[in-house]
Amino acid sequence: MRQHLTAVQAAAKVGNAEVAGAAIGSMDLTFKPGKVQPGHFDFAIGTAGSMTLVLQTILPALLLASGKSTLALEGGTHNPFAPPWDFLAKTFLPLILWGRISIGRLKMYGTIWLTYCLRLRIVRYDTRS
Repeated sequence: MRQHLTAVQAAAKVGNAEVAGAAIGSMDLTFKPGKVQPGHFDFAIGTAGSMTLVLQTILPALLLASGKSTLALEGGTHNPFAPPWDFLAKTFLPLILWGRISIGRLKMYGTIWLTYCLRLRIVRYDTRS
């Protein structure tokens, strides 16, 4: 599915990875990660596929990157068999980030919730407590 391919492509970009077999319908995928680089990243699934899947794929790496990052995602926010955006925004993200991000707004197109401007500013995660 398109959101799975976008998640692989996003992880490859964030992690400077070498990837082979990243295609819809592929039965074989090779992923060799490199060093995670902070920066500004824009990922659009191109369908109403779950952008929450893409977020959950790359967020841990960006939290451990050497600097700040911004992330803009576009895709579905309320998909069957995926955590809805409301869950991530109201429980998951505040729990793991403790206020280290700013979140943009969502806009509805037709009957499908898509991100209008979801922008996350990710501050480096401090493992020292």
